[in-house]
Amino acid sequence: VRLGRPAALRAVRLRCTGGLLCAAPAVQPPPPPRVAANSGQHRPRILLGALVLIYISNQWSRALPASLVKFGGVGTGREFMNVALNMDAVQYGWLSSYAFTALYAVTSLAAGMVCDRFSRGAVLLVAAAGWTVATVLQAFATNYPQLVSSRAALGIAQAFCSPAAYPMIGQAFSSESRGMANAIYSSGLYVGYAFASLSAILSRSFGWRLTSLVVAAFSAASTLLLGLVLYLRSPSSAAPAAAASSSSPSAGTTPLLVVTAATKSARAPPSGSSRPPAISTSGRAPPAGPPPAAAPAAPAAGAPVRTVFGTRSAALLLAASTTRSFGGYAVGAWSLPFFRLYHPERAANFAVANGLFIAVGASLSTVLGGWLSDRLVSRGGEGAPADGSTAHRALFVPMCGSLLAIPLWVCVLQTSAFVPAMAALLLSYLVAECWFGALTSTMQGALPQSVWGTAQGLVNAGQLFSNSSPLLIGTLMRRGVPLRTLMTVVIPLSHAVSALLFFSASRARRHEAQQQLAQDAEAKAR
Repeated sequence: VRLGRPAALRAVRLRCTGGLLCAAPAVQPPPPPRVAANSGQHRPRILLGALVLIYISNQWSRALPASLVKFGGVGTGREFMNVALNMDAVQYGWLSSYAFTALYAVTSLAAGMVCDRFSRGAVLLVAAAGWTVATVLQAFATNYPQLVSSRAALGIAQAFCSPAAYPMIGQAFSSESRGMANAIYSSGLYVGYAFASLSAILSRSFGWRLTSLVVAAFSAASTLLLGLVLYLRSPSSAAPAAAASSSSPSAGTTPLLVVTAATKSARAPPSGSSRPPAISTSGRAPPAGPPPAAAPAAPAAGAPVRTVFGTRSAALLLAASTTRSFGGYAVGAWSLPFFRLYHPERAANFAVANGLFIAVGASLSTVLGGWLSDRLVSRGGEGAPADGSTAHRALFVPMCGSLLAIPLWVCVLQTSAFVPAMAALLLSYLVAECWFGALTSTMQGALPQSVWGTAQGLVNAGQLFSNSSPLLIGTLMRRGVPLRTLMTVVIPLSHAVSALLFFSASRARRHEAQQQLAQDAEAKAR
């Protein structure tokens, strides 16, 4: 039947469908372009690779000052920033601790909430650009106050990194592979520290200022790459968790850089709505997928911090992370000055070896720790139970790693021979740096998605305490306490306390899962 003029109206044809007279276009729309069946499987991996590069640049710029200072002996202002800017050990302790951490920790509290409310991809891009500029300012500092200001700016910008990145990973990967994915991302920390250690060689050849500019250039390139990935990637899980009502990794379908009310409301009909399911373009209802995994109840509005601290396992994991990082920051800030002081003839060898040990040993420990924690949770690959009854097993990995590292660090710090000390250092990295993946995945499993960013912000805020270790060591050194004695006490003790906290968190997580099972059984009985 032709209605009106061809120029005014299109032709339609009438057909009978189920006894009803319906109108359909005479010309069917073109079929959608064919996409390879496995094309979507690589998208989370590409995002993860870009985030790893961002984290490498983050940690490289953060740990860089440790390779640009020398206390004791002779040094030039071209190679060492403390000589150029007349900076003593106490000032360096402030620079590597609270000059960075004070604003970093305070900003982290707000950063987590910002990342839970706005596009995490956009927040991370702005933050990465910020720490790139701060690293450039460090290169051009002419006095100590300017150097402190650049570190403070670095702390503000880097406070937004982990609260944005870890939830993006948590939503992009399933619970059975989340520990491994978080561990791969966390390995960027050690690669960044390795690059910072190797920067001592760059500083010797080109000076500390040009070395800082090289790091800034790497950060700028990583930021541009992430921006390209976020721009080209299809809608994914980078949107705030508040926009999704399920903890399923596929729940996040909001575009990476834009969050709108339309996309939030288009996911599903409101609760209790009688609206029928959407019809596909082919005229058939889309196949029903598996029901989403049960998610913890969403927190009350305006109470994300109370939600995190109200979950006992999450609170214990925050304490474990803070305690473990207390020793880690002591290692990062003082290991290179330690070997320059006690093994001066092998300082260059240490810079190269330590960089390789961190890049290979610590990164391998992180990735294997994430893999092992996933295997423990999934009962040897059989699949993680939906009730979360095995989630606590992941924390056995960091608990055992922390305990094994204690005698190894004592050997590193008390052995006078260089080669045995370096062998013990490599082993300590291999066994101790396995805790990031298990901690993050367990915390995400215990909390609703809507507070994942806040939880990571609280982890960062805990560094207000943990980053005090470099300052504590520098202050006690000024009072005559040997550096060897200080590091032998601080580092093993932090490992011992964190192991106890990981064990307590594991028991708390198991108890929470049992409580949830009992509540579910009671609800079914009703």
